[in-house]
Amino acid sequence: MRPLPAARRPGGAATITGLERSTVGGRAFDLEWALADDPAFLTETEHQHDTTVTSVGIELDGELDEDRLNAWLGTLLRTKGVDLFRSKGILAVAGAPKQYVFQGVHMLLDGTFARDWREGEARTNKLVFTGRDLDREALERGFADCQATAGAAA
Repeated sequence: MRPLPAARRPGGAATITGLERSTVGGRAFDLEWALADDPAFLTETEHQHDTTVTSVGIELDGELDEDRLNAWLGTLLRTKGVDLFRSKGILAVAGAPKQYVFQGVHMLLDGTFARDWREGEARTNKLVFTGRDLDREALERGFADCQATAGAAA
């Protein structure tokens, strides 16, 4: 699984069109319809939160090695994809003059090189994962291992 090269195809990033209104089951959300179906829709207060669902945000200065990043993301998506609800980030890939912007849902990940890094702008990587039973330390360690200077002597 190599998410970065897909963004290098001619034509750039995939574009989602025709989503002018959010739809569920082929029809737009309608509050009157929801209240007719469930009069307590706006007043119900009993619910349970799944305490295993969390978010992990990571910020890391410097550039990332593309091969290590691909390997890490591929492994992460294969092993945690079912529990990884959302992922998104802005990354500085070594040798690339543009920011790499990605987003993902479960095991699907898509991204593109977006705008140029501005002169004097710090090449900082920011990503966020939302999911079930996320291991912050493992994610931080895995992401740090993607740095262009990490393991350079190896």
